[in-house]
Formats: sequence, C-alpha cells, structure tokens
Amino acid sequence: MTRVQIDNSLRDQFLAQRGTDIEVCDQSGNLIGFFRPFESNRGKLPPGMTMSEAEAMFSREELEASRNSTGRRIPMDEVLRHFGVQ
Repeated sequence: MTRVQIDNSLRDQFLAQRGTDIEVCDQSGNLIGFFRPFESNRGKLPPGMTMSEAEAMFSREELEASRNSTGRRIPMDEVLRHFGVQ
C-alpha cells in the first residue's frame, strides 16, 4: 500500500464528507479514483464480503510491515503534478 499525504485544505474537504464515499477527480473532471474516509468505514465490510474473506486479504505480518514501512511517502503536490493538476 502506498501512502499519499494531502494538504490541510483537501483533508478538510474529505472530512466534511464523512459517512459517504468520495469520487476523486482531476480539475478536468476525470475520475482518478474513490476515497472512503476511515471513520465511515470502521467496522464495515464492502457489500457481499464476509469477515473471513476480509481477514484473508492480508496476513498479520503484511499489515505490520505496512505500518512499519519506511518506504517513500509521496507528498500531495507531487501526486497532483503527476496527474497534471496544479
């Protein structure tokens, strides 16, 4: 999993939409992806997914390795530049 850091303005926009999924688009309206705020997802599974399926997706070791990763973190301005957003 890659971690993307966002600025406070974008964070506030996302947090204002708690409880709902968010479509993330570039300035031209092209869909980049979807975002689900962490708190609105806590304790919930995607429709049709069982807990055993969710638990099988990642091992405890993989989750721990992700949490402890010292890999490269990509600043939001670099992500936006990559997608041609100023």
